[in-house]
Amino acid sequence: MPSSKASKNKNNSSTRLPPKTQQRKQAGKPAKVNVKKILMEETETKERLKDTLESLTERLIAVLDSGGVPKERTKEIQRQLVLVFDNSDTSASLTEQLQSIIVVLSDATKVVEKSWSYCHCYPSMDVPTLSSILDELQTVLCESAFLANKPLQRKLVNLQADPKADAAVLNELESVSKQVSDLITSTKATLYMTHVRMVVFNQEEE
Repeated sequence: MPSSKASKNKNNSSTRLPPKTQQRKQAGKPAKVNVKKILMEETETKERLKDTLESLTERLIAVLDSGGVPKERTKEIQRQLVLVFDNSDTSASLTEQLQSIIVVLSDATKVVEKSWSYCHCYPSMDVPTLSSILDELQTVLCESAFLANKPLQRKLVNLQADPKADAAVLNELESVSKQVSDLITSTKATLYMTHVRMVVFNQEEE
């Protein structure tokens, strides 16, 4: 008759999972998301983008002024190059804020194109510097569109996983998500064009 100790060891070994099985179970567990850290990083990014935009706007206005663009036009450009972000993550305010951001970023992207058109109207314009500033500026706008999309996607994931979610709210957010997606596509397309122009004019200078 086996000893009680041997019997105990046998029982333990029969219930112990093989190493690979344990690894598979652990691998299947979703990683914990540090929401506080994510929100803090996004807030820091928002501040960085605002500061960068302000600096680039000042440089852009200086180049346009030197090139001969009238003051009333440069003031209008300065007024439109403003980023608006909101830290709220509730459905209603998120939707309203995103709609506002869509308008602001769309207008700002148009400003980039309009600013570029001035190089054809004013012979004294420093075109290489203008193209470089507009490329940096559009990079900020593109990054801003991606950043604006993050809280929206988090909210959508939560609502889509909730069987009791308000269908009207979900439909509204999905509609806004489509608009933000279109905005991202538009800002990326403009960024591609500004980058090509910058490369071309830098090569001509060399």
